[in-house]
Amino acid sequence: MDDPNNPFLNYLKEYDTYRSVYRLKTVSARTSQDLKELQADETFSTWHKGELSRLTELLEKNINLNNKNKTFFIGCNFSNYQANYSKRLNFFLKSVDDSSEIDFIEEEIQFYNGLIEDFVENQLSKNPNKVQKLDAFLLASNIFRALGQRQITITNKKILNFLYQKKELYTLKEESNKFLKVTKTPEVNKLVLDILYKNLSHYSIIKYIEENTTEKTLELFLTELYFAYSTIELELMFDAKIEHVKDALKIFKDRLNYIYVTKGELARIKHFVRKIGNYTTVFNVGGCATKPFAGAIKIVHLNKLMVHYYNNYYATHLDGFGNVSYFCSVVDMLKVHYMFTQKNEESCIEPNPFKDEEPKENDFIRSTIEDSLEPFTDYLSETDYQKLINTLESYFKTSNFPETKIKINFKKINKKKVGWALKEIYKNLKTDKLPIEYFTFAKDSINLFHEEYVDTENFTKSTFYKLFTTKPNS
Repeated sequence: MDDPNNPFLNYLKEYDTYRSVYRLKTVSARTSQDLKELQADETFSTWHKGELSRLTELLEKNINLNNKNKTFFIGCNFSNYQANYSKRLNFFLKSVDDSSEIDFIEEEIQFYNGLIEDFVENQLSKNPNKVQKLDAFLLASNIFRALGQRQITITNKKILNFLYQKKELYTLKEESNKFLKVTKTPEVNKLVLDILYKNLSHYSIIKYIEENTTEKTLELFLTELYFAYSTIELELMFDAKIEHVKDALKIFKDRLNYIYVTKGELARIKHFVRKIGNYTTVFNVGGCATKPFAGAIKIVHLNKLMVHYYNNYYATHLDGFGNVSYFCSVVDMLKVHYMFTQKNEESCIEPNPFKDEEPKENDFIRSTIEDSLEPFTDYLSETDYQKLINTLESYFKTSNFPETKIKINFKKINKKKVGWALKEIYKNLKTDKLPIEYFTFAKDSINLFHEEYVDTENFTKSTFYKLFTTKPNS
């Protein structure tokens, strides 16, 4: 209340006057019973209720005015918080030595995860020391009481989402530095940062690159990004945790990459070799045989295995390497795409093969897919929803699925509904029978069908086939 810049100065003065008068009126009440009897007195009760109502109205006016003027306070609305983020960050950086933005973000997340939760649950009254000054505590308590639990909860959720997004962007900046150390051209750096920040799908990356590069820049991009990929792939292997390697070996046990070495070669590369369960594994070695020979020692080569694992199976980011695996898959996808669109050894890159198609046909194919998949939007993330649409669109335009495997995860749902929808899409866009490749795509790419078996000899009688051709109950 001594601070002349306090945005609630007028309210605090009135509240202080109220507390002084309240103390005078209740000074004679020496016991809790005396206070109860005084509060039951009609004259006192009328005065007390009137004062509380007046103060609440004044506080609400102050809250609305400060939010309108974008004056920050504990309990402000989200737009007010957002408008003051940079100003408060700069003050923090100047006030705290050796600090960075991530320190401010973490402190804010801790504050809003803890303090506001305490307010909502009415626990703060048990620990007023959470707010440094008693006046600040009383003001914050009254603001939260005036706003109500629903408003607090909604605003708190938006602020925390905003902070977690800031944290993710900060992490992306740190990760992008790994690429920028090996991508030297400014234009390439910009493309890398844009793709990281926009979190583009694979299909959108091709389109984005083609629309934002010249032929010269594109060649630089591909060359430098391949080098960045190779460099960081090595770094990724040194950071692979043993439990992740075990998990990858279990998942891919039927399709592992092997190399074959002699005892002498094994001694030469021993620093890269690890014994994991029943497997001898190695990373970051080359020049070894990929086919068995007499007396050869069989070793699992981890590089591509772990990149594929981190990109498709590990649900959370690997200690800052989540977007590295994302970029590894991007590079693999670009290699395949431009391998098929390369005109000659001089490497003139053709435009997107879908650009010149008739708009009407394009719209029909995509809209047919979108119409059939629309009922599943609640069961897919936006990223997976777009990936599925883009992959199917590519298939029905080229009659081929992309060589780079994608992973699409549905939430819990009757798999017959998804199978039936995929069948309906095919029947609406093709006239021939459902091909096995369509089911192979579903098995490899959609989590609901991972455990299904593609029986090529009696396929139309298989359980997998019936998942697509039996209409589910609505």
